[in-house]
Amino acid sequence: HYSIEDEGVVFSWKEQKSPPLFVRAFKVDPHTFAAGLQKILGIQTNNVPEMVKSLFSTLGVDLTAPGRNIAFNDRLGLLFATATPLELDTIERALQVLNQVPPEIQIKARFMEVPESDVESILKAGVAVDAKETNMVEILTTTNATLLLRQLESRSGFENLAEPEVVTTSGRHTQMRATDTVAVLTNYALHADTYPAVSPQMGKFEIGPTVDLVPYVLSDGYTIDLTAIASMLEFLGYDKATNTVYATNNFGLRISVPTVRPGFRIQEGHATVNLWDGQTLVLGNMKSDFIGGDGQPGNESKFFQDAEKKNGTADKELLVFITA
Repeated sequence: HYSIEDEGVVFSWKEQKSPPLFVRAFKVDPHTFAAGLQKILGIQTNNVPEMVKSLFSTLGVDLTAPGRNIAFNDRLGLLFATATPLELDTIERALQVLNQVPPEIQIKARFMEVPESDVESILKAGVAVDAKETNMVEILTTTNATLLLRQLESRSGFENLAEPEVVTTSGRHTQMRATDTVAVLTNYALHADTYPAVSPQMGKFEIGPTVDLVPYVLSDGYTIDLTAIASMLEFLGYDKATNTVYATNNFGLRISVPTVRPGFRIQEGHATVNLWDGQTLVLGNMKSDFIGGDGQPGNESKFFQDAEKKNGTADKELLVFITA
């Protein structure tokens, strides 16, 4: 600072004032904002204000300087910043990039049972995937998938089990279910000092198909990196009891306790593939396990094997078509 006086030019120091600070609120997606910051910075902390400070320091905005501040309300999805107008403008431009809406992906799954002889036609129509999975993994073009489904639907023995469908965003874990909750008798409990002496024990099981998915749209805009785990839980019924269990209550009475042997089958297949927009992933040759009423894998009895042969399901294969 200077002034012109009679005796000459007088220079003097003038204390520079700090620029004024303002508060501005920015709307962000509370579900994806923290995950996006973690991905950019390559860290796993959930401290959003610290991640924001770290990110903007690389853009020349020092939010640790005196008076600056950052606060995040994850319930409302609001980020509050205290800084200079120029710094706030920089923050706003960066958040516009971070807040870009991820692409939406429509996914439809078809669970079906087909005769084992029809699986060969799928192998001819699709492209086998060189993957570590032990189950069959094929990729069909849109045209081949449409033609193949029409062929399968026209043949005897075909059964469409479920067609769950969902619209999700790129990178978000999604689960589709077409299940029914079924109460199954799993056991009889003995009451040593009350009447009645035995009572049924019920368990609830979700019967039907389930698909867990994680889809990512790649940078080209039409390739989808898809991880899929498909499973199907079936209730087979009750096996015939082969023995009688007796117990003595507190009154010395010998009680016959009924034996219950429910049976379930769970089939599961999984794959991680790259699909073009509209292509279909086919999962077959599923891993199949017999499950007892205690929820543990076991050996399937001859009773259930004969029942499956009788109802025609023994020579059928479960296939899952997943179109993204």
